[in-house]
Amino acid sequence: MEYKLTEHDLMLAMVAAKERTNTKSSGYANFFGGFHSKDKNPMSDERWFPHMIGLLGEIAYGRTFGEPIDLSFRKGGDKGYDFANKVEVKTRKCKDKNPWLMVRKNDFLRKPANKYVLCRLDPPADDAPFTIVEFLGWIDYEGFKSGGQELEMPGRVNWVIRAECLRPIQDLLCVK
Repeated sequence: MEYKLTEHDLMLAMVAAKERTNTKSSGYANFFGGFHSKDKNPMSDERWFPHMIGLLGEIAYGRTFGEPIDLSFRKGGDKGYDFANKVEVKTRKCKDKNPWLMVRKNDFLRKPANKYVLCRLDPPADDAPFTIVEFLGWIDYEGFKSGGQELEMPGRVNWVIRAECLRPIQDLLCVK
């Protein structure tokens, strides 16, 4: 299942991402600032770009599933989920056919969502904007906890599971 992003979606995400980045500590923004520096997309050198990636997935989910989209920033982060029905949306920007659903381990254990949705942004050519958000699947907390694993990365420990282990996104329509 896919969602076609509009120019309005891109603008909403960019404005909210800039606001979140300007409000967060510079250490957080600097940690992620170089993460996408190998991209050809000129926006990827901006500190707010990682926030924009996540927000585009949230916008796509909200529009597709008819859920209200909350683009506001909360000091200390959200409650562990992005939507009132306790759904956490994670968005990856990658060409990998089987990417990880990845959540910081501390957040996963401390502030669990009921359901986790994995989205992937289509990799744009050079300076073209993103156009498609692909819904790769979803998993409930218990399934993620029992089927996931720890993955250490520089500066953080994540709880992860491969996209191939997720349930089809269409099944979420029946479970909501």
